[in-house]
Amino acid sequence: MRKKLQILSLGLVASLLFASFGFAQQRMEFPPKKVAGLQLTAVEHSTPTTFNPTKDGEGEWIHWDDGTLASGVGYNGPGEFAVASRWEPADLAAYDGLYITKISFAPREAQATYSLRIWTGADHDQQYAQDVDEVTLNEYNVVELTTPFQIDASAELMFGYYIVTQAGYPAGADAGPAVGGKGDMLYDVDDGWVAMAADYGIDRNWCLQAYVEEMEQEPETFVVTFNVDVSGLEGFNPATEKIYLTGNMVGWAEPGNEGSIEMELVNGSKNPPFNFADSFESYDDFVINPEPWITWSQYDVQNYGMSGVTFPNSTVPYVMLIMNPNETDPPIVDTHPAQDGDKYAIVTVKTGSPTLDNKWVITPELSFNETSQLSFWGRSITDAYGLERIRVMVSTSGSDPDDFTKISEGDY
Repeated sequence: MRKKLQILSLGLVASLLFASFGFAQQRMEFPPKKVAGLQLTAVEHSTPTTFNPTKDGEGEWIHWDDGTLASGVGYNGPGEFAVASRWEPADLAAYDGLYITKISFAPREAQATYSLRIWTGADHDQQYAQDVDEVTLNEYNVVELTTPFQIDASAELMFGYYIVTQAGYPAGADAGPAVGGKGDMLYDVDDGWVAMAADYGIDRNWCLQAYVEEMEQEPETFVVTFNVDVSGLEGFNPATEKIYLTGNMVGWAEPGNEGSIEMELVNGSKNPPFNFADSFESYDDFVINPEPWITWSQYDVQNYGMSGVTFPNSTVPYVMLIMNPNETDPPIVDTHPAQDGDKYAIVTVKTGSPTLDNKWVITPELSFNETSQLSFWGRSITDAYGLERIRVMVSTSGSDPDDFTKISEGDY
């Protein structure tokens, strides 16, 4: 008997590692309202800088700021935070289906790193991340997205960036007044996304703009099989002769017309594969929530970091991260090597109340039969808090957590 298994899920109560990995957990705020006694504040920019972009084709820069870098916002000390420009469906109606191909922002601190982000939906789920390797300080920087992002006007959209800074006021802003709840969005560790003007009294917009434009789509290619009855062609030998069709498809003819050819779709439906294996070697180092894996989390908050070790995306909200122990600082490959190859996937618990965490890692759609088997390597981060608990679940209807049925024995 051949069955179709749509989704295979590994439901996690605490944390799941798909290969050997363990480290001490450390709480890291993202971003703290106060860092070592410092309060988020704004300073005036010494020389206001105006954004005068060149316009490519029929595209348009969308933004809430006034286009002039007039101030900087930060803790004047170490900290991590995210800033964004928020767009509701009504704001996006004219841009539905267009693509964000560039983002412009104004960095102000040399001792900071910047990573572009795009979030969507009422829960502001992260959909895109791109590190910015080099920046020019105190002016608008235009960064081309490696993968253009298509706008869906039926859902909220936010674009912005995530900052890890050691000093100063790294986030560029205009002189205000803020377009409250749109031009001044800030990620706060206690309250999630907040409007900076309302929560902090900093009445300014982030210097943030996105370039939206149409993009030509590659035409889809279809392979079809022609079944032609040649029994009436005297002397025609299908074993040695060929039939040629020339011309372009310009329309449809009524069935049965003289000279019409009936085509029948062969293997029109695609069944999911029976075999799926992943050692995570093909993904970029430290990328989060990689496709084709499906991830789901009940909470959009940062995760615990690693004591004494740093690596990209360590504290941003994520479900699954591709770890390369050779590339952490310092490297941890000697104590936490991969089961095979160089990389593995990790899932760590959220900060705050880790026992209440609820994360799901879901495979792509698969087919299965009576001989199908599932196996994976997993290991707890540490046994200091008790071993991790894992449920293996399946769904034949969809990828919503409510669609799944547990197949593993016992409670965990």
